[in-house]
Amino acid sequence: MFVSSESGFNIPADMIHCGFTKTANLSISRGLAKRLAGTGVTVNAVLPGPTLTEGVKAMLEETARKADQSIEEAATASVKARRPSPILQRMATVKEVASMIVYVCSPWAPRPLPAPSFAWTAGSSTPLPEAFAAARSAARASNA
Repeated sequence: MFVSSESGFNIPADMIHCGFTKTANLSISRGLAKRLAGTGVTVNAVLPGPTLTEGVKAMLEETARKADQSIEEAATASVKARRPSPILQRMATVKEVASMIVYVCSPWAPRPLPAPSFAWTAGSSTPLPEAFAAARSAARASNA
């Protein structure tokens, strides 16, 4: 399991270094997936959009204080102003990204994952909350 980023496809002008490393990450994961096809070993990448990590929260503290906003409000404003591509129109939480990784690695995820073998989170046409809900439904169905 590789944790990449939507920045591997949508490279931010102010974070070229991030886009470069995430694009390399996707190249490795896609190449390994092709190389290991048919062996029973699957290789996938999760591509979260902007994520509200502890580091991002610390970075946004002063902005939030000056704007009299919560950290979450400042994060959402930042996404809408600087990175409008995520469908969720907010930063993903660390828990949401971790939940997607757990789902992709779980027995409830299809094997193999449909091509392309990427699980999008905040940039997805199947946003993470819906994908996680599908995982919970699959878990309930398998336990019935």
